[in-house]
Amino acid sequence: MRVVAYLLLALIALSAQSVVVKSLGFQLTRLEVTAAFVVFAGLRLPGLKGAALAFAVGYMADIFTGRPTWLYVFLSVLSFLSTRLLAHWVEFRKPLHYSLLTAVVSSACTLLGCFLSWLTAKPNELSAWPLLAGLPFEALIALCSAALLWPFLIRIYPRQESTEVYIH
Repeated sequence: MRVVAYLLLALIALSAQSVVVKSLGFQLTRLEVTAAFVVFAGLRLPGLKGAALAFAVGYMADIFTGRPTWLYVFLSVLSFLSTRLLAHWVEFRKPLHYSLLTAVVSSACTLLGCFLSWLTAKPNELSAWPLLAGLPFEALIALCSAALLWPFLIRIYPRQESTEVYIH
């Protein structure tokens, strides 16, 4: 039931994000909301379950762009794995730490997404590099969206699920 609530909240947040992006006239759907869900999964959920949820949220983000290229799926799973790796060295228990990590992950995903788009783009296609001018604004939006989503996400998964296996 928690998985359904998590995915439903992600669907609602992505729907709201797409309405805001379209009404403001941005070209591409950004990763602010997606990063908040993926980072939370990386900090709170065990490996396979968290990776599956990161995949699902990335897939929904990819569908919401209108041009499914599997880029957001790749970036979501990579962000989940990076967050899991980073969480072994640094503790992110407070909402502010989570929000800051979400802003960093969103910025890193934007940079990597622009680079991968540049690698695969045809010479006459519109480049994704002009999106880099809005990177500080995007990081701020990611920080704010993570702070707004924290209370909802913490109600779905109130404590970190154990990844240890106990043998009786």
